[in-house]
Amino acid sequence: MDETVYGFISSFESPGVTQVMIFISFLGGATFLIALGVILSLLLGIKNKYYIDSFFILANLTGAWVLNALLKAIFQRPRPIVTHLARAGGYSYPSGHSMISMAFYGFVAYTIGRTIKDIRHRFIFVSLLILLPIVIGISRIYLGVHFASDVIGGVLAGAACLGAFIVFRRLVHHFRPL
Repeated sequence: MDETVYGFISSFESPGVTQVMIFISFLGGATFLIALGVILSLLLGIKNKYYIDSFFILANLTGAWVLNALLKAIFQRPRPIVTHLARAGGYSYPSGHSMISMAFYGFVAYTIGRTIKDIRHRFIFVSLLILLPIVIGISRIYLGVHFASDVIGGVLAGAACLGAFIVFRRLVHHFRPL
């Protein structure tokens, strides 16, 4: 399956597509996600007084990162032996970009779904935030730094992490509504 998916996705290789995929991959990278997490946390906490959501956005990002590092240390799967169109270090499984993006953007979608009142805006933002981790995962396969199974494993682990944070957030809200 990994070879078939890579063969299909890499068949679209061109300089323009590569640049787009590098940008999409950047949206799931450490630098961008940390900066975005801090900005969103500050906006929610300072401007809107959503202190609990502010905390959970950063906790979710940190928790997903720690879990990903733990899983990579357990599985120790080497990266694909193909032409890498982007730099990547460490182990391959599960895809950190896919896992952390799913947990982080999913939690942001959950938070937006609870805070934006306009149904059309909420639908657009939530839909884009749910689609983003999938596109990030595809970019990682295209760039040759992950197998399809790495991305699938990352998305599933990220979804589990997201689910745990949503449950924990709801418990906190139940016992202390803010």
